[in-house]
Amino acid sequence: MVKQQVVLWFVFTVLIALLPMCFDYWIRIQTQGKPTWEDFLNDGQILLIAIALGAGSIGDIFSLGKNLSTVEIIVIGTCFITTLFSGGLYTIISHLKRTSDFKDPSLLLRTLIILFLLSLLTSILCKWITVSEINSIQGS
Repeated sequence: MVKQQVVLWFVFTVLIALLPMCFDYWIRIQTQGKPTWEDFLNDGQILLIAIALGAGSIGDIFSLGKNLSTVEIIVIGTCFITTLFSGGLYTIISHLKRTSDFKDPSLLLRTLIILFLLSLLTSILCKWITVSEINSIQGS
């Protein structure tokens, strides 16, 4: 039951959150030709999705008002850190885009992808904890 609810959350939250980026990519193909991944992702849009996923997942756990185990606190803390770094990096990218060119776009691209995947993983773990706790409350 928990696995099914997390998969539904993934489909209806994560994948749908990525749709505007897919539309943006499609429009860029139609208007500018196929962009490179560096040109497309180095805007930092993917970090906005990471921030929303992380903040939502953390908020869901805290809305339960439950005492948390040490492992749960570590997961939440890790999710908070990836969300915080995503926000910070997005701010830096926005500033650099306005003021200068990137020195190493491929390094930025790798950083964006790694940070997004870490944020996605920690968000999924937080959602798993939330769904598990809700199911245990409803089951007792």
